[in-house]
Amino acid sequence: MTSKTKERVRVPIWAKRRARGFSLVAVDKRVKAFVQRYGRLVTLLGAFIVFGTFVVKEALRDRAKDLLTDIRAAEGAYERRAQYDSLMATMFVIEERKAGDK
Repeated sequence: MTSKTKERVRVPIWAKRRARGFSLVAVDKRVKAFVQRYGRLVTLLGAFIVFGTFVVKEALRDRAKDLLTDIRAAEGAYERRAQYDSLMATMFVIEERKAGDK
């Protein structure tokens, strides 16, 4: 005869906690304890994040302004070059007509 023995299954702690559910009171106590302990550090970290985002935003804005200035300068140079080419073509046609009339 064989005896049937129950094997004990080990359940991880996180599964036990999940099965019991979370207590909002316990979570609230943990949050309060965290804020009391690290409140100044969290405030300082938040200030650094705000300052960092401001600096990055300003740097990106400056790069965009410089790029816009460069694009406008390139457009102006292109337009001047196109006008010069058109003027040279017109002068070439006029010179050919003069040479043909002689």
